[in-house]
Amino acid sequence: MLEGVFNVSKIRFAISSLILLSLAVGLAWGQGIVTGSMSGTMQDAQQAVIAGASITASNVATNTEFKTQTDSQGFFQLKNLPIGMYNVTVEARSFAKLVLRNVSVETGRHTATGVQVMKVGSTSETVTVESAAPRARLAARVADSGAASPGGVSDQNSRG
Repeated sequence: MLEGVFNVSKIRFAISSLILLSLAVGLAWGQGIVTGSMSGTMQDAQQAVIAGASITASNVATNTEFKTQTDSQGFFQLKNLPIGMYNVTVEARSFAKLVLRNVSVETGRHTATGVQVMKVGSTSETVTVESAAPRARLAARVADSGAASPGGVSDQNSRG
């Protein structure tokens, strides 16, 4: 008799454990992707790539900074960025500082800043580029006018 009760307890424990495990997995799965990424390429006016440029992406809302450098092809990529708006500062010796303002990073999306041309000058000079409207507003303008406005930031022409 006692052996039968013991087996029922084991079965109840196993079922309860499976239910709790299922709930925990469901909650973890529901969290989903909450980050995005951005990339771009830095060149000078003669279209020569700028290797070793310092890139700092600063979240506008939190002031959290994410840093990297351009590679030998002038390319940079920042992955796993929290969603939000960023100001991206690019600095390289013999060039004016370049600031890309209000670059939007969206959930699970890649934002390509495209090829940015850095102006020869001193690092005390700053060239500021205001990004285009976020994708939803741009899409609305395209639908209204039948054509996209030039410039800005998009997720086209990105590397992998």
